[in-house]
Amino acid sequence: MNKKHTKTVIINGKAYHYYDKKVTMPDGKRKDITAKNKVAWDKKYAQVMQEFNSNIRPHSKVVTVKDISTEYLADFHQTDAPKTYYGRVHHLDKYINPEIGHITARNLSTNRIRQFYRDVTAVRGHKKVEQINKNLRHMLNWAQSNELGITSNPITSDVMDRLR
Repeated sequence: MNKKHTKTVIINGKAYHYYDKKVTMPDGKRKDITAKNKVAWDKKYAQVMQEFNSNIRPHSKVVTVKDISTEYLADFHQTDAPKTYYGRVHHLDKYINPEIGHITARNLSTNRIRQFYRDVTAVRGHKKVEQINKNLRHMLNWAQSNELGITSNPITSDVMDRLR
């Protein structure tokens, strides 16, 4: 084990050893990575680099569904037919954002979407859920292709099948 990066701290008379090393990320920022030993540090470093190299923008780790919807609508306002655009605005403002808009895009799961669809079905019926699903799926595909918050769309093909 490299003595240079091995640290020891004494807490309540007991010595604890850990491995601590700073690295420079490809964007030039320094990051301190701490682990139990060199092997664990190497694994953490690989995870950090994989996350950095993923297709997600650095600031998008905290992007919510509502943030995505704002950028999504701004991108499509000029190209959509007015009826299509206002239909998207209606579904986003009335159903999607109030229920799941606060959720971080990276934490949006298939199970959460299923629960949201069940709740809407109970109040508004299955046809409304199909319309919402179409808009939400399109928005999340757009976010994925624009590297905004997600690397894959959590709406799988079986979400609507299981709801039926």
